[in-house]
Amino acid sequence: MTQTIEKYPVPLGLAVKWGYRNDADLRGADLRGADLSGADLSGADLSDADLRGADLSDADLRDADLSGADLRGADLRDADLSGADLRDADLSGAPIIAQIHQRVYEAASQPNALNMSDWHTCDTTHCRAGWVVALAGDEGKALEKRIGTPAAATLIYEVSELLLRRRNGAG
Repeated sequence: MTQTIEKYPVPLGLAVKWGYRNDADLRGADLRGADLSGADLSGADLSDADLRGADLSDADLRDADLSGADLRGADLRDADLSGADLRDADLSGAPIIAQIHQRVYEAASQPNALNMSDWHTCDTTHCRAGWVVALAGDEGKALEKRIGTPAAATLIYEVSELLLRRRNGAG
């Protein structure tokens, strides 16, 4: 069911897309369940926004500020999150890989284990993002199925890095 703005029968996702293109302030916005699929939100300030259950599939979120945003249950399939600030975002449900950099390096350093032409070539050969998902086990595979390989690997990296920073007293 598409959420609409109360006073006007305008789909919320459409209103957000229009608002962003017209310099609307989206910080702390309540965008629960909004259909933002395919939206160009590159560079948008969505800090502290409530994006629970929002459809952000195929959205361009490059360099977006998603710090402190609630992304629980958001559909991030094929969203471009490169350069996005996900500090303190609620990414509940993303699996954590302790010592992620070391684990990916060790896995990808095995003979014939790294193939950058595809996410997963077989059970023992992956690209770097594919290795992140594979090392996260069944939780990683489930997340990948729900939101796609690029977004799943990004989220797993982000929560794993956050854990690493907190353990090292830097976050």
